[in-house]
Amino acid sequence: MERARIRVAALIACCAAAWQPSIARAADENTQLWLIGAVRTDLGEDTHATLDGSLRLREDARGGDEKTIRLTLEQEVADNVLAGGGAGVWDTETGETEVRIFQQLTITRGAFAARTRLEERIFDGADRVELRFRQRMQYTLELSGSVSASLDGEWLHLVQTRDRLGPQYRDQFRSRAAVTADLGNGLTAGIAYLAIYDQRGAARDRYAHVPQVSLDWRF
Repeated sequence: MERARIRVAALIACCAAAWQPSIARAADENTQLWLIGAVRTDLGEDTHATLDGSLRLREDARGGDEKTIRLTLEQEVADNVLAGGGAGVWDTETGETEVRIFQQLTITRGAFAARTRLEERIFDGADRVELRFRQRMQYTLELSGSVSASLDGEWLHLVQTRDRLGPQYRDQFRSRAAVTADLGNGLTAGIAYLAIYDQRGAARDRYAHVPQVSLDWRF
């Protein structure tokens, strides 16, 4: 148990150290709070469905609060390999709506998981569909029979921006540390800290601090 705690602390410390250059450069910082809920079930022996939603409490400068809902379907195509996709809607307090369609592949090997995702993002009034590539790596460590910790990092890259002549910001980096607890009866609760770093070319880089609270129900 003590070794597990040391490993988690080391992972979080390494993650924080990696973000220091970004923090120093980011002149534009904000804090958000994401409340997340999900319902998961199996549609068959190898097919899984997840319906999730969130309320993202954000500053007015970020478009105000945002509500999301998304459906994901995945199928096990090989041992520890899931392929699938889904769709969702993102709606902001200021009235901007995004419809998002995505495809993804997740490979798990022991405590490590890699997820590759391609998103087609449709915005009101945009010139064209925005295409975004996302690559996430995650490490999960069981602390006890009912509690686990995880650390993940993700690179998000715009393959095609929504506006042909508008800002062409391409890359975003995310890092998250989380702890989850099995509450029984299919319920899992979690808390996490998500750091988001946006590279914005000639404009000031943007950095967001995002505490998260989540509740999952599997039946």
